[in-house]
Amino acid sequence: MRVAEPTSYNIRSTPYYLFPAFIKNTAVFISEKMDTYGDFFEVKLPGREILAVANADVLQHILVRNETNYIKSRYYWQQLKAIIGNALGTLEGDEWLLMRKLHAKALGNAKTTTYLFNINADIHNYLHQWKAYKNSTVDIIALFAEMNVAILLQALFGYENKAICATIASLVGAGQKHILWRSKYPWRPFLSNFSGKDRKYDSSLIFFENLAIDILKNRTNSTGDIEKLIDILIEKSNHAGSVSFIKELRSELIVYLGAGTETAAVGLGWIIYLLAKNRDKLDCLRADILKVTGGNPVGADHLSDLVYADYVVKEGLRLYSPSHTIARDALEDDYINGITIHKGASVFISSYALHRNPAYWRAPLDFIPERFEAAPVKYSYIPFGAGRHTCIGRYLATPMLVLTLASFVQQFDFELEDDEVPLPESGSTLKPHKPILITLKTLN
Repeated sequence: MRVAEPTSYNIRSTPYYLFPAFIKNTAVFISEKMDTYGDFFEVKLPGREILAVANADVLQHILVRNETNYIKSRYYWQQLKAIIGNALGTLEGDEWLLMRKLHAKALGNAKTTTYLFNINADIHNYLHQWKAYKNSTVDIIALFAEMNVAILLQALFGYENKAICATIASLVGAGQKHILWRSKYPWRPFLSNFSGKDRKYDSSLIFFENLAIDILKNRTNSTGDIEKLIDILIEKSNHAGSVSFIKELRSELIVYLGAGTETAAVGLGWIIYLLAKNRDKLDCLRADILKVTGGNPVGADHLSDLVYADYVVKEGLRLYSPSHTIARDALEDDYINGITIHKGASVFISSYALHRNPAYWRAPLDFIPERFEAAPVKYSYIPFGAGRHTCIGRYLATPMLVLTLASFVQQFDFELEDDEVPLPESGSTLKPHKPILITLKTLN
């Protein structure tokens, strides 16, 4: 624990009446208020200390240098735990650390490369099916969400049932909305119970319990050096197949499908929107893909050479990080740059605002993939978080996003249904306020 600093300085505070706007759209609120209050300020609320952060040094202090003083916030994660129980995404302390090490066996950097050739084949199969949508208008995020569900179920859980993937994607999105609704105000968990909202979500829990049972019965046994997450979870358990194990597996399914499919689909949807608005960057991307592949289909073996596609993905995640805010609660008093963070304070670190902070980014609102030719300022770019709670799936997510994007733009052209700029909304992910509708046109 850090020693108290001798001098404590004040930071600027918003008036009380702005709190509803903060709760309604947290990430965007912090970004919009940076000009007035700075990139580290207090959001005033009677009886609570709430701090907004879009500053790389403050972020590094909280998530890295003194990370043991901060736990996952009561605002979202405790509500998720109340609904689904223990999972990697809801645990803290020693329990979390043990589970994290266990899951890393399936999702470490070296291990995830073994998934990519199978994942690439699944991507191409789905894109081939999408050719039936030629000249049709589609909700691109919904399409990507369904595809990502199928890919992750196969890659991590050895399970294939494409008939239910759209349903799963829909339930994941609805569940995230429910948890977020409960998190907004302290009385809502009680209201949720009495109003029947929780009971409605119970049917989703039953669906995922049945899915867990079906996975245990019908999963594909791993071969060779590809040990899937499901294998590792079964191996560590002394009661695989029991009611308690099925509930544990259900909880992990909800967390992984939420974090791994919804976020990737939303991120890709924003990237497609940005490319549709910046056709010159789309032309550069296609030219680079052609140079790398020679006109052949994009393959997993092309990944290391798809440099511009990697830049496009990074720039898309900079402007519209699906995981837009990291919330932490202070366990004890802490001090940063002479400013006191009191015990119990809630800190909201907005990657959306951080990624648009002109202190770190030239022309921060512009889509410039080439900016990633140089490394960004340390801790100014955190699409997967930072510190020991950095997203465990990041080693799989980035190459999967690059492969999907490169394959998609190689096979399809697209136009936006309308020119209205979609407004980002701070839900469980940073979704546009309405679907991103595009008209698909095949290229080959």
